Amino acid sequence: MLQKSLYLLKVLKNIFQCNFNSKRFKYPLEILPKWYYTHNINIDSILKKNQNVYLLRHSSKTKNELFKNLDSEYVQIREDAIDYKDVPNLSVNLLGGLFDLKHLKYKIILGTKSSKKWNGKSVIFCNEHKENFSINDNINASIYLNANGIHNTKMPYNHFDSKEVTKELNKLSKSFNTSYQPIIENGSKKYKLDGQLQVKHDPLNLNYWHIEIKIIDFLLKEVDKASNATKKSICEQALKDVICFNCYPDINELSKIPLLLYFRRK
Repeated sequence: MLQKSLYLLKVLKNIFQCNFNSKRFKYPLEILPKWYYTHNINIDSILKKNQNVYLLRHSSKTKNELFKNLDSEYVQIREDAIDYKDVPNLSVNLLGGLFDLKHLKYKIILGTKSSKKWNGKSVIFCNEHKENFSINDNINASIYLNANGIHNTKMPYNHFDSKEVTKELNKLSKSFNTSYQPIIENGSKKYKLDGQLQVKHDPLNLNYWHIEIKIIDFLLKEVDKASNATKKSICEQALKDVICFNCYPDINELSKIPLLLYFRRK
């Protein structure tokens, strides 16, 4: 009984501070996780609805720095608009739900509990996060990414020779009765292999609509950072061949994500 009373008191305090005392908490409550939301949105299920799914990313650069201008119209994104080092686990936001362009100005502070992954069960009390975000009213530009052209898209990359890759390729050669032949370029021995990109829902305590773009190597392992020549190669190819090809300065139409795809089923 005492535990229920304390919980009710916590709920009432949260409602008061977040709704009636807005000076203390200016954060869009609509993008918070809800207890009736599914823990992870299945991106494949959205794409199967034959609709265009767009992602949104904030940039500190201006629109002129992000996109090439042709006849007073912004067109193709510049190759240096996104750093290849930022590509592993590229942070973006899913559109079509409750996240909108106006929400980009709210920045979650890394290292705080607001930036931790939502566990799919906890009720988020906004008054407990009032120090865990900042507001930037000077948003320079944004990038729209077409998830349809990114999710599960394969791209070739250079895997530089090593004992580990030779061992793994020998295993694959025996399993699939094929042969992987290295090439020599600029004195370096390397293999041309296929990686792929995946769009994955990654809900945070202060942003249910947070998404990460994952890079997967030929062994189906995630690339966490561009820490060596091979990982740099796959990051650069993912950016150049897939991500940049699917970036836009604006979009004309946005399809809504069906509620059943993110509401929890009983």
